[in-house]
Amino acid sequence: MKKWVARGISLAIGLMTSGCLWQDEHEAMFNDYQDRISNVLGVENSTAPDIQLITIPSKRKVHHEIPPVTLGLLESYQLRRCGLFQLIAEKNSQLGKVQDQFHHLDYETRLLNTLERCLVDETFSLKERQELESVQKTKQSHYPLHVRNLLVSSKAMSAQLSGSAWLSNSSATSSVMHAIDSIALLTSSSLSWQEKSTLNVKQYQEVLEKSKVIGDLYYSKQRAVQWLDLTTETIRNNSKLVPCGKNRDTTKLKYLNNVFQLYYVEQVQPYLAYLNKTHHELKDASTLINTLFIELNESYPNDTIHQQFKQASKRHVKAWQTLFKRCDVSPAALKS
Repeated sequence: MKKWVARGISLAIGLMTSGCLWQDEHEAMFNDYQDRISNVLGVENSTAPDIQLITIPSKRKVHHEIPPVTLGLLESYQLRRCGLFQLIAEKNSQLGKVQDQFHHLDYETRLLNTLERCLVDETFSLKERQELESVQKTKQSHYPLHVRNLLVSSKAMSAQLSGSAWLSNSSATSSVMHAIDSIALLTSSSLSWQEKSTLNVKQYQEVLEKSKVIGDLYYSKQRAVQWLDLTTETIRNNSKLVPCGKNRDTTKLKYLNNVFQLYYVEQVQPYLAYLNKTHHELKDASTLINTLFIELNESYPNDTIHQQFKQASKRHVKAWQTLFKRCDVSPAALKS
């Protein structure tokens, strides 16, 4: 019995360990890279940088409370005929009152489309028409706030903008980009309310909540900066430990070059290029999110971290270039 328990525990630990390794393959890549360089230079390996999760301001800080608008014509026969009565009744139902922000924005979009349709009905009295026009005007002024609320404070977008994991190459970048671009279209004056109502904003909720791209991209660039700066410092501070020149033992230099080729050129650099490419693919979506937070006197500094990311990448390449230049060799010439 004890043997089965021991085997069960070993299997569980093995699965947990393999799961962690799978989840943290990029963390392991940077860690191995730093470790190999330290080993070749013969210096103590530095402690891994502290992890900093990507969070966004609380909903309380960014959600704009929008006052309800009442309509006193609910008994009007014309409202039933043009569909407005049924739509409002659906919203006032027990289920409608607890809708999430995606369903609520969809309702607001359909409401404005229905109001527009009702206003072309000539059977309304002047008083009824004036009340409908007043509601329409107020609802139109509130609409951009509903869109902004969804993009900065909905549960799905909170999940999308938070980051706690390295971005995977299998991430659904195009789906997220399409979702945010489509939601942003709802504020476009070039689309009619009928066209906006056919966008069906509810369809984007799942992809934004489950396919985390923006927050994990932010986290990955921030984490990459930490690792690159740590490794760059190790190279800069200890490069004099590498013998250079004629009649000198170049073993250590060749080992370092192997690390450069096998870890940086073949693993780290392609991943950095992928992060940079993904940043540019999501540029419009990120700019929109940044702008919305700035309007609320808050920040989501994805562009700032990208500049730090580019500078850290340049500093790291420069450290290698300085080392090879001091030894008057090229990486290709050192291949054995």
